[in-house]
Amino acid sequence: MNNPIMIFNDQINNDIYLLRGRSKSAFHPIKRDIRKNGSSYRIRKNDRGLLTIQQPIGFKTKTDEKHIEVVEKLTNWLVTDDWTRLSFSDEPGRIYLAVLQEGIDLEKIAWLREGTLSFVAKETLGQQEIINVTSTTTTDNIVGQEKTPWIVEVTFTQNTSSFELTTNQGLYVLLGYQFIAGDNLVIKYDGREVLLNGHDLRSAVRLKTNYELLQPGTIDISASHDCTLTYDERFH
Repeated sequence: MNNPIMIFNDQINNDIYLLRGRSKSAFHPIKRDIRKNGSSYRIRKNDRGLLTIQQPIGFKTKTDEKHIEVVEKLTNWLVTDDWTRLSFSDEPGRIYLAVLQEGIDLEKIAWLREGTLSFVAKETLGQQEIINVTSTTTTDNIVGQEKTPWIVEVTFTQNTSSFELTTNQGLYVLLGYQFIAGDNLVIKYDGREVLLNGHDLRSAVRLKTNYELLQPGTIDISASHDCTLTYDERFH
């Protein structure tokens, strides 16, 4: 059986190997604000916390110079300023948006080095899903366990003065603009971006939108022009 590998920031570090003992909760912690109301209790708020992932690692080195070289490559790989995708080959279908939380204390055992990487993850993702949307209302299924952001993309095949997308989940988009055949339009929930051929279009269009996260379950959806709705599965 092959040893598991860790992929971080779309890269693999071949200097290290994963040791047994990875630890993490089965799901993100939930902090509930519960208030007593007479003889009953009411949940006022649910806050989803960060998931901690502890992964022991090791590497081999016979000289101090090699030790320093491996550690430098390790920090170049793992120290990031923003959330980065983290995955393990023995956890198929799961991707964590994570950052390295702490430093690593390496224990020296002859020419072996061992320590534990500590990550915190803000999201647990699954597969990327794509729904093909047409002018005919269809019923599709949003998979996963948590609400999720989305991206709408359309390449116009003819000139038109508007684009409209409608759902029964509250998500609604209406853009007024003189689109021409070949134009590529991308609308993103994150950042409320509206891009036409890669350029920001928000100040140039008549825009009416209701930006709502997609909810797991069925969705009825249609659009004035064939397009795609893309999202990532999200889990507790």
